[in-house]
Amino acid sequence: MSPLRLGYGTNGLTDLRLEDALRLLADLGYDGVGLTLDHMHLDPLAPDLAARTRHVARQLHRLGLAVTVETGARYVLDPRRKHGPSLLDDDPDARWARVRLLIRSVRVAADLGAHAVHCFSGPRPAGLDQDTAWKRLADALGPVLDAAEDTGVPLAVEPEPGHLLATLTDFHRLRTELGDPEPLGL
Repeated sequence: MSPLRLGYGTNGLTDLRLEDALRLLADLGYDGVGLTLDHMHLDPLAPDLAARTRHVARQLHRLGLAVTVETGARYVLDPRRKHGPSLLDDDPDARWARVRLLIRSVRVAADLGAHAVHCFSGPRPAGLDQDTAWKRLADALGPVLDAAEDTGVPLAVEPEPGHLLATLTDFHRLRTELGDPEPLGL
């Protein structure tokens, strides 16, 4: 049995530079960090992402902090829609933007030595029937799970109240619909 390890999410420290936030967390005795990829810390859309990722990986290592990559940045893809677009968006191009972000996040996680990437389904759009919503979610996560398999970084889906995947039962439905993929976790 592994001992309990405590981590803190960087989305709670957005007023600090990432380097300062990580030092603070290490100084406070945290064992790990949930690193939210967003414009104020490690921007997943920045042209210098690879160099910044290497720098952050070195700092995490020096500080002895484990890392999980969080993909719940509120406005990283759309400055007008909180958490938009989602994996369930009516617009296929918008859904693909979220899929690309998640694939990029998995690759960043691998470069950081993260033990998982966190994501969520998003709420079901108005007028979208349940079966179509579940198919959209499964189809959208397919390429992300391929990236997770390729990198060895698991994808952790969070049941979120008000989202299509809101409960543990929903998680098991997704696992079944996807054929019980190894890299998919909770």
